[in-house]
Amino acid sequence: MIILPERLAAACRGVPERTAWFEQLPKAIQEVVGRWSLSFGSPWSASCAWVVPAVRDDGAHVVLKLGMPHMEAADEMGGSSILGRESDGAPA
Repeated sequence: MIILPERLAAACRGVPERTAWFEQLPKAIQEVVGRWSLSFGSPWSASCAWVVPAVRDDGAHVVLKLGMPHMEAADEMGGSSILGRESDGAPA
């Protein structure tokens, strides 16, 4: 079962771009979990992203973060590439 924290839902209300993102979030979570063969626990309480501790099928512990559209997240993918990650967050 996918849990969507109320804090995140509240942050998305009233902003059409964020509302649209939030409405498609369960589908996006399922796609990413399937693509990377993840199992996950309960999401952390965050207001700008769905963030959850997860385990890959190879046993590696990871954190999955699906961020909502907002100004501060605009450059996060660039930061991921600096840290040696592909644009989808997978190891380079």
